[in-house]
Amino acid sequence: MNIQVKDAVTLLGKTFIVKDCYGERGNKDDITAWIHLKEAQALLKKEGQINAILALECLCTGNSLPILRKEVESILPETQVIEREPSVIARAEARKQVSAEASLTLDKEKRGRKSFSQSGSGWRLS
Repeated sequence: MNIQVKDAVTLLGKTFIVKDCYGERGNKDDITAWIHLKEAQALLKKEGQINAILALECLCTGNSLPILRKEVESILPETQVIEREPSVIARAEARKQVSAEASLTLDKEKRGRKSFSQSGSGWRLS
């Protein structure tokens, strides 16, 4: 749509100024407009009603999901907290594992370089 930051756009008859534009992500975010909750509720005539809160890019693990659920329920009583995608935990665990493996690989590389330089057997070009 060639929309830029600071452009005026109209959504359901109300004009908004664009604060941020994101690059294409190849998912439903590419066709999503994000606005303040109170404004969305007013536009949809749903004042005081919350449709959903998404924890995007949450690094929650299996053990922290119950804690997150308890925190949300304490702030928003009578709120049903559900996990939208069963793959959330699997993705979080995979990110955690990849991060740990990257750290181990980096440490191994550093030790190898240090050992190589201390042995004095490094190659020299003249």
